[in-house]
Amino acid sequence: REALLQCTHSCQRWHGAPVGRYRLQDFLSVEECFDLLLLIDVFGHVPGYMVFLKRLRSRANQFIFHISLDMNMLITVKGKHPKLRKRISYIHYFAKVTALATLQDCGYKTIDWFYTADYEIPGHERLISLLRKPLFGLAPHLTVNLLGGWSMIVLAGPA
Repeated sequence: REALLQCTHSCQRWHGAPVGRYRLQDFLSVEECFDLLLLIDVFGHVPGYMVFLKRLRSRANQFIFHISLDMNMLITVKGKHPKLRKRISYIHYFAKVTALATLQDCGYKTIDWFYTADYEIPGHERLISLLRKPLFGLAPHLTVNLLGGWSMIVLAGPA
């Protein structure tokens, strides 16, 4: 926590503007509202993720979501979802269309989105990792849906 406070003071000194506050608590237990909420790899871990997202909707003017896109052909065919569930505790898996549909179903309006690369996967999938980047340049949506290795950033607001 001390490092975060030092960073906050440094940002204020260099930019002359206040920056966000840090508190470790159950966010849904307070009624405070914000200009922007960041949800970075969050709702794939939440058991009741749609209720969670609906409860958050009134808490900010805008939201930035980082969503792992682990619902792809390669992971599904290889049966890797149970390993992901155990290793990184994801209990829900998304493709681009299901992630955006989930946000819409929960009352969010997507303003913009883009893919973020996670394609450097070590081990025996090295060949696939090497193919992801050039194939993405040719057919981004198809590559993400077939080979995975991407997440997405979504800027959204309440609908």
